[in-house]
Amino acid sequence: MKYPRQWAVIPIAIASLLTTIALPALAENLSTPFQGQRRYDITSSPQSDQCNSANTQPEVVRIEVTEPLASLQFQVQGNNGTPTVRIRNTSTGREICASADNLSGSEVEVAAAWERGQYSVSVGDRNGETHNYTLSIRQN
Repeated sequence: MKYPRQWAVIPIAIASLLTTIALPALAENLSTPFQGQRRYDITSSPQSDQCNSANTQPEVVRIEVTEPLASLQFQVQGNNGTPTVRIRNTSTGREICASADNLSGSEVEVAAAWERGQYSVSVGDRNGETHNYTLSIRQN
C-alpha cells in the first residue's frame, strides 16, 4: 500500500521536535560529611508565587545526611528577584521553605541541624520571575 509523500514529513517533524525539547538537568548528589562549600548556579523559571515556586522547580541537589545530626547552612543569592529555597526530607515528607523579603534583598538563608536521611533542595523565585541565583551549601 502506498502512502502519499506528504505523510512522510510527519515522522521527521515529530523527531526533530523531540530532539529540541530541553530536559531538566539531573540533580547532583551530595553526602555528609563534606568539607568546604558547594556552589550551584541556578536560573529560576516562571512559576507560581511565594514558596510554592520552589515546589515546582526541579531539584538542584539531593543530600544524604549520614550522621545522626548534621549542621548545614543553605544560602541563595542573586542580583535581582526574591529567591525561595525548599528543603524536603524525601523519607518523611517534611519540608522547610524560606523566602527572601524586602529586608534581606535577593538573599535567603536557612541554617539548622538536620536529621539523618535524604533531602531534596529546590530553588525558585517568590514572584515567579526568571532570575539567576547561586545556591551555597556549607557543613558547619
